[in-house]
Amino acid sequence: MNGLIVPDVTPDDDPLTAALAYAKAGWYLVPVKAGSKHPGSVVGAKWQAQSTRDPHLIASWFAGANHGIALHAGRSGAVVFDVDDPDQLPDPLGEAFGTVPPPMQTTRDGDPRRGHYLYLQPQGRTVGNGTGQLGKAWGEVRGRNGVIIVAPSVHEKAASGGRYRWEQTGAVPPIPAELAALLPDTAGTVAEAATDAEVLAFLNEHSTAARPALLHAVTGKLEQTIKTGGSRHDAALEAVCWGMREARAGLYPAREAADRIRGIFTAAINGERNADHEFAALLSYAVAQAGATDPAQLRRAVDSRAPAGGLAGLVTGRSVAELVPASPASHGTPEPESSSGGSDDAAPGDTWRPVPLADVVSGLLSGQITRHAPTIGVRAGGGALFYAEKVNGVAGSSGSGKTWTALFAANQQLEDGR
Repeated sequence: MNGLIVPDVTPDDDPLTAALAYAKAGWYLVPVKAGSKHPGSVVGAKWQAQSTRDPHLIASWFAGANHGIALHAGRSGAVVFDVDDPDQLPDPLGEAFGTVPPPMQTTRDGDPRRGHYLYLQPQGRTVGNGTGQLGKAWGEVRGRNGVIIVAPSVHEKAASGGRYRWEQTGAVPPIPAELAALLPDTAGTVAEAATDAEVLAFLNEHSTAARPALLHAVTGKLEQTIKTGGSRHDAALEAVCWGMREARAGLYPAREAADRIRGIFTAAINGERNADHEFAALLSYAVAQAGATDPAQLRRAVDSRAPAGGLAGLVTGRSVAELVPASPASHGTPEPESSSGGSDDAAPGDTWRPVPLADVVSGLLSGQITRHAPTIGVRAGGGALFYAEKVNGVAGSSGSGKTWTALFAANQQLEDGR
């Protein structure tokens, strides 16, 4: 990102003041336990989905606490060279530090050359944590999902001279092209978080809508989980990861999915905290996770479910093929009907196949098959009547309200913007 700055933070500043200064200067960050380097030591294993620049969330983390500060380098748009042995520094690094001096934080007493050197990520690329052609004897690279602990945090080796102090602050310069050329790009993994630029590019790129109705299943489950008291943060994270994976597969536009999930999440938070900042962190995590999936494989899996696979599909939302192995003859020419009632095989090109009811019942009883929750036609007393993306029916005598029930559910969907 452009405009990234290292503020004038000293070891004497309190953690809250320093953290707010870093965030204002453009850095995403998370708290860490004093003396720790583990970015999840305070916020948990999914810290990548929680790094933030939101001053209100930062205040809730650091007020009255002695936490350290971990800057989320890659998501902030930075790449950091962590120099452990200055005497082994390769020539390209030494030349870059001399010609384009970056902000630098020392980490040890006795050798001011040892520490962190900060540049911007190369334009149009994302450098990871690999050292590439620079070798490994000198130190490490903190790129896409790397973090560094910064002043005024307590160093884990404080007893033996470890400490964090900025020797040079100010604007973070672009990485010299010659140096960037020696470093490898990184592929997304589910453990990473995308940068702001990567999120924007993803939302702009993935605009195909081959199966737009499938987005209802994502938003419907999110709404149902929230209504039944589930974690709003975890439910939104699951929904946006699901949505971005399917958007990458071209099923519906990524921006529409993100906007609809954000709207549900924001309404559920209802001003308790900054929902926009929190959702931005969830979205960056989801975009990176989507980048690690195979869109062709996902499209094949979705196509195998259309139409829903008979009774098993109605119960579980999963295709017959996922539950019951196909018989060898199921894709060939059907045998003539027998005197006992007909063929057990589907006709050529037919996506419906018979499923033994006993298999479905035993799966339900054993817990291997779970029943989908209805999300459409929400009742005042709780619960809903109809299943999204499924064939639903209403049975009753004349005048019992079948049509009014259907109109009630349809009206709710229209009022929700569907």
